[in-house]
Amino acid sequence: MTGAGVVIPQDFFTHGANDTFLIQDPFGLREVIQPVVSISQSEDKITGLGTCFQVSPWLWLTAHHVVRHSSTSIFPDNEVGAVGFSMGLVYGTVGFVTTDIFGEVRQRLTYENPEAAHLNVLPGPKPPDILIDVAALRVNIQNLKRKPLISPLPIGREGPKIGDAILAIGYPILGSKFKSQSSRLIFEENMYGASGVVTAIHPKGTSESKPWPTFEISGNWESGMSGGPVINTHGEVVGVVSSSLPPYEGSPGVGFAVALPNIPLPHIAPELDIGNPGFIKGYGVFSSEKIVGFFPSLEIAQMSKAQSSELQIRRISLNPKTEVWVDF
Repeated sequence: MTGAGVVIPQDFFTHGANDTFLIQDPFGLREVIQPVVSISQSEDKITGLGTCFQVSPWLWLTAHHVVRHSSTSIFPDNEVGAVGFSMGLVYGTVGFVTTDIFGEVRQRLTYENPEAAHLNVLPGPKPPDILIDVAALRVNIQNLKRKPLISPLPIGREGPKIGDAILAIGYPILGSKFKSQSSRLIFEENMYGASGVVTAIHPKGTSESKPWPTFEISGNWESGMSGGPVINTHGEVVGVVSSSLPPYEGSPGVGFAVALPNIPLPHIAPELDIGNPGFIKGYGVFSSEKIVGFFPSLEIAQMSKAQSSELQIRRISLNPKTEVWVDF
């Protein structure tokens, strides 16, 4: 259950505002920051949608618009949403048979407005299409050839301040194409980083259509990085990449991120222990004082405990990297 942890090298923050740089990943980032894709069931095609990152052993965060095809559909018809765990190029016909490489998105949790449909038929201003541009994904990783480490990125207690250096990470190069010589499908993915500086804070959003807490940066956030984490110099996630404007005539690009510490995360990620970055609430199964299992629900923990009458269940908050825990 332990992972080596994720270290964010400080020199990542020193790149220029217009620079996006390839991350070859000797630091374990690829374990916890993954591409989100849509896989066609009717033709050999993988479409890159954006980026997600692990925040608990069972949960990945992304931007809502990455996994919102329409108001009534998560992904296009005849397509399966998935998270890629390929660690490089994938060759061969797809048709969503490669469940050892792609984990299917089983559940999407968002900040839906239950009255949105009713309000849309009334005169006057319409509600925004997306209330907060953040979504949580539960992903089936059961059949993966190589299971990802349980090494969630910690959510910061406080949002960034103007002048703070930050780093966004994601997959601007993402998608599939045929290699004509062999008729093989090639899925290409490359992780990139983009550093920047916070230039403005928008507590009530940037417009009526984007009302969520936002901070603005100078930096080049390319398409495909949407949903990726925005990380401070302490290695904590303080935002989710939401939108951007490219560099223009020598001026740096402009990026907009959802201010993650300023939104009600328990609504979509109830297991996160917001007061303790990196800690996850759940049920620990103990033998004496040694933890032997950690589960999201009491029911699953009880199934594990049934193997031995000597085991005990306790509600705890756990850091899955270090296995340090406290009663909750």
